[in-house]
Amino acid sequence: MVKLKASIVSPLDPTSTIPLYRQVYERFVAVIADGTLKPGDRIPSARALMTDLGLARGTVNSAYELLAAEGYVVAQGQAGTIVTPGLRARIPKREVQPKLRPR
Repeated sequence: MVKLKASIVSPLDPTSTIPLYRQVYERFVAVIADGTLKPGDRIPSARALMTDLGLARGTVNSAYELLAAEGYVVAQGQAGTIVTPGLRARIPKREVQPKLRPR
């Protein structure tokens, strides 16, 4: 089990129209999808991430709750939060535009 440093979600863009919690969420989804984080790997505690990134605790908790709700991570109580065991990378499907037939 690998313990991940909070720097994996840096840098965030405070001027972006995307809320900070969503930026944190998207960074984690990206590192899970690219294999940097593997099933069973431990992610930083909300408190550690909050301190390292200078974010409010609620911001980090919102990101972690969204990750858990979508099945990317699972909380293990005092043992921390890990990437869901058995999780397969979800590769977003490209939207295919239907071909138009000439008239």
